[in-house]
Amino acid sequence: MALGRPAPPATRRVVTGLGVVAAFGQWRPLWAHIAVLAAFHPEQGWGFVDSAHPHPNLVWRDAEAFARQWRNYGRVLVLAYP
Repeated sequence: MALGRPAPPATRRVVTGLGVVAAFGQWRPLWAHIAVLAAFHPEQGWGFVDSAHPHPNLVWRDAEAFARQWRNYGRVLVLAYP
């Protein structure tokens, strides 16, 4: 994980197969979004299933940028247990 930290709980939840929805965004300019967290890759960052994109592929977000945007909205995760 970035900055030499252990994998965050969200990573462990994705690996174990739990459904994870993350809320993220920024204050200026104001925007917020939710997306299904589906993967983590050390070079590509976080992979999302994102209904805002027309293609069926994962949408990758830089790990550091996502961490900042996720923190902006209180690090909210919604878990869906199978």
